[in-house]
Amino acid sequence: MPDGAAREDLLARDPAAQVKPPALRRTPAWFRTVPEVAALLEAAGRTRAAPPLGLIAPTGGRRVEALALTWRDVDCHKRSLTIRSRQARVAGRLFASDPRTVRSRRTPPSSSPVLDLLPEGRVEQARERERVHAANLWSETG
Repeated sequence: MPDGAAREDLLARDPAAQVKPPALRRTPAWFRTVPEVAALLEAAGRTRAAPPLGLIAPTGGRRVEALALTWRDVDCHKRSLTIRSRQARVAGRLFASDPRTVRSRRTPPSSSPVLDLLPEGRVEQARERERVHAANLWSETG
């Protein structure tokens, strides 16, 4: 590594220090309109996608955060949930990893409809686990 070589006086100077880094291409953020979000949530109905979409839409949560939520992150009594991790894929395997920044760990404001979906989702998840077709494939992750 040239930086290490320069630091150890093997090179007079770091040749990489003369290279100008490429300019970052900035793109403006874009957001769905209220009617588009409403149509998406209506289309999700009562499917498995409804709770993650219901969380992401009003709170500004990220897909990787919603997919990494576990039941220990949900407090039905306080009607809150806490973002503690994010889903990541490495070599084709999914796992939960720490958020990229400290500010990403948070308890976002959650609307009543979102929190109303979670207990129903937990019951449906338990049903799926008990079904014959899922029993031998189920991997308990919370």
